[in-house]
Amino acid sequence: MAVDIRVTSEIILAKIILTEKYPNLAGSEQSFKIIPMLPHREEMLEKANAALIVNFHPSAHEAKEPFSLDLVEEWNDLTELPYVHGFWVGNEGSTPEAMVEELIRCKGQGTSHLKAIASEISKERSLSASMCENYLRTFSYELQEKEQESLGEFMQFAYYYGILPDVPDLNFYDVASPPSPSSN
Repeated sequence: MAVDIRVTSEIILAKIILTEKYPNLAGSEQSFKIIPMLPHREEMLEKANAALIVNFHPSAHEAKEPFSLDLVEEWNDLTELPYVHGFWVGNEGSTPEAMVEELIRCKGQGTSHLKAIASEISKERSLSASMCENYLRTFSYELQEKEQESLGEFMQFAYYYGILPDVPDLNFYDVASPPSPSSN
């Protein structure tokens, strides 16, 4: 499987999903191999039987391939948990509280302006603003109990498949209520 080198967590997710849902891949004589590449679908498929494609933006085009697998849907099916695409990480005791507060403030600023962000994306990509807004609203921008549980499950699988040397303790910053984002 050729993979986009920019999407480490999705590469791990692909390994987890393919191994869990298709165990014959892991045990076969030709166990699947991961081939890191730049994200050029045609070149990826010239080098491998499958390609990991990550859509960073909304798209009006559907893949014209005979078979595709949505890894996020597969994760939901496997774990009954949401997939966490990304989150901020800091070393315990070395990340200033002001930085954490600024990250939270920026998140609030972004989530309160999804409509404006969608409008900009729609202009850049020649897509409808409503389609872009709907795309942005499919994501959760909070790390609540289910998302935290999902991260723990992801770490357990990554450890089980030898990707992580151990299962890290996940500790979350306890920060006072963030300042309200301005409506500018």
